[in-house]
Amino acid sequence: MGGGTASFPGVLVEEDQRRHPRYQLASPLTGAVEQSGHRHTGSVLNVSEGGYYLHLPRIPEGMLKIQGVDDYGEIHYAGRQAAGFGHLVRIERFANGVGIGFAWDLEGLDTRSRKVIDELVAAQALRRAQGEVECRGRDIVLGGTVSSALAEDVLSMLRRLGNASPVRISLDRCQSIDSSGVEMLMALRDRGLPIVEAHGRIAAHLERLRLLSAATKKE
Repeated sequence: MGGGTASFPGVLVEEDQRRHPRYQLASPLTGAVEQSGHRHTGSVLNVSEGGYYLHLPRIPEGMLKIQGVDDYGEIHYAGRQAAGFGHLVRIERFANGVGIGFAWDLEGLDTRSRKVIDELVAAQALRRAQGEVECRGRDIVLGGTVSSALAEDVLSMLRRLGNASPVRISLDRCQSIDSSGVEMLMALRDRGLPIVEAHGRIAAHLERLRLLSAATKKE
């Protein structure tokens, strides 16, 4: 696609309309939604203070609908859970299941659930703070520790750059990369964005994974 917009599983695209930053999780959490007496359990792929995105491996029986009257959500984190009422705000059907966006009724959350959500979001914000995303011409330059926590920033920059000419993902300032960052690069590569300008051991690792574009390695 080389410069068009991209999306990653579990990343909702209406970020400019949100009040809360959303964070892609390095490792999915267990979560659930309930509607009309039916409980659906799956993997939480991203979170914010206002809600989360749940992937169900199978299309559920019955009809899920947006803004049900008794929608209920639940996330498990660090041996605890956050649970409360809210609304299904997005339903997406894929070949391998269903994606559900759930928004908490923040005023109705109990203190214990609110604390779990705050701690989870704070941990993701710390991951994001360890990395950097900036624009250099038509290159999106990733720096510091590259992880999936940077996914929203990358997507936002892709939208701003548009598709007038090709966009590259540069690792010129990358100091380290975790497994979730590698998965993010794979998603970008699969959408036609070349991965360029990696250094040393990071370049060698990406070359083994066939992620680094030809003739772009920096010694």
